[in-house]
Amino acid sequence: MLKPAVIELMVEEARAAVAGDGKENNADTPAKKDAVAVPAPRKNPVTDAMRNNIEKKINLDQLKISDIVLESTQNNNAIVALQLHHKALNKDFSLKFKMTVNEAGNWQIKEITNLEEFLIQLDAAQKTAQASHDKPTLEKLHSSLEIVDQKLSIKNENDKHILSALITVKNTTAKNINRIYYDIEVFDGNNNIIYSYPEHFNGILPPGNTQILNNYKILNKTLPADQTLMSLDFDKLNWKVQPTYISFDDGEVLEYSRY
Repeated sequence: MLKPAVIELMVEEARAAVAGDGKENNADTPAKKDAVAVPAPRKNPVTDAMRNNIEKKINLDQLKISDIVLESTQNNNAIVALQLHHKALNKDFSLKFKMTVNEAGNWQIKEITNLEEFLIQLDAAQKTAQASHDKPTLEKLHSSLEIVDQKLSIKNENDKHILSALITVKNTTAKNINRIYYDIEVFDGNNNIIYSYPEHFNGILPPGNTQILNNYKILNKTLPADQTLMSLDFDKLNWKVQPTYISFDDGEVLEYSRY
C-alpha cells in the first residue's frame, strides 16, 4: 500500500493541475469550483524531496488534462474523474477524486480513489513503450553475438559459495569486436528477473571466431538475493546471457540499458 504522505503529495499535485486547467474551462463542476481557491503546495525539504521522487516516476510534465468529468453527486459529496493524456506515450489515463464541500462551502478533494491502479497502468504503459524502443537494439546485439554455449553453477570451496558462469560466444559480424558487456540474468517461474549481475570482456574477437568467457563471483550468504540463488535447483534453472554493450574496432557501438 502507498504511504499516506505520498497520497497527500499526489493530491497536492492534482489540486495544482486542476487549478491550472480552471482558467480554460468554465463549466460549473465541483472540480472546477475547487480550482478557484487552491492552496499552493507547501514548501519544505522533506516534501519537496518526496515530490521530486514522484515526478521522476510519473513525469508530471508529460501529463495534460484533457477533460474533467462529474461522475456522480450525492448531498455534499461527488466523484470526479480527471482525464489525463500522456504526451510521450500518446495514451489516456484517468484519476478519480472523491470530493466534498468544506465548511467554507468550497469543493475540496478528499481522496484519490484509484491512485494505485493509475500507477500500475502508467508503469505498464511505460515498460511497453520502452520495450518497443529497445527492440531494434536488442535484436542487433543478439544478431552480432551468438551465445554458442552457457553453463551456470555453484560450487563450495573453503566454506565459500562461488557462482561460476562459463559462456562461449561467437562474433557473427564482419568486423572485429573489441569490448563486450553482458548481464547474467536468472528468472523465476513467471519469467521475472530474480537475480542479475554484470560482466565484461575486453579484447579482440575477430569475425567468425569464438571466445570463452569464464567468470565467477563469491556469493554472500547474508544477502537475501544471494540466499535465494543458492536455494535454487540449478539443473532446472531458467537463466540467460543478455548482451548490453558491444563496441567494434571501426567505432560503432551497440548499447542497451533498462535503467
